[in-house]
Amino acid sequence: MAPTAHGNVALAEAPRESPPKVARKPQPGAQTNEHLLSLVRAGDEAAASALHGQFAPLVNKLVWRVLGPDSEHADIVHDAFIRIYRGVGTVREASRLPDWIAQVAVNTVRNELRRRKLRRFIAWEATPEADNPSYSPDLEGLELVRRVYQVLEQLPVTERVVLSVRLFEASSIEQIATLCDCSTRTAKRRLQSARLRFERIAGRDPLLRARLPKAGAILGGHKS
Repeated sequence: MAPTAHGNVALAEAPRESPPKVARKPQPGAQTNEHLLSLVRAGDEAAASALHGQFAPLVNKLVWRVLGPDSEHADIVHDAFIRIYRGVGTVREASRLPDWIAQVAVNTVRNELRRRKLRRFIAWEATPEADNPSYSPDLEGLELVRRVYQVLEQLPVTERVVLSVRLFEASSIEQIATLCDCSTRTAKRRLQSARLRFERIAGRDPLLRARLPKAGAILGGHKS
């Protein structure tokens, strides 16, 4: 990782695990969005398989970026594609298909996060914390990423989604607004709130606090 001007490493540059590979059948070539929608409208049995083959990498990546390593990753991706296939017939413009699918994926993750928060509240389940946190020699690798996701889990769902996309996808405000189906003004407000909350919580962790920028730039990014 490259050091910042103050000798710190920006969290956005931390090495991270790669999303699990999504097995898919070899395709002779990427199908056009127009062709995919025509299969859906015609009720073609190949439509579901074609949609999955074309957009599985996108959905898989977005779920991974927001949740990180997760035992229910495959189930959430599956749920997202169920929602995609049920609603794809409402997409009128082929050029909008990728953005629409990304929105469905993000909404599926957001709903899952809300269900998890509700389950923990009902069951009075406290998030387990190690009594004596151990520091792995690979502090700038998997351990750092694990702790970043631990902080993200403490953010409100809407803030976690926008900050995860910004951190791990380096998306623009316009892209974040599209993914979250909100205005750019709302996206900016949520992102700024998420950055401040993240910095406050991360400051309690010695490992993360040492890597927080000191020049007013939160998480190595700029104010948008």
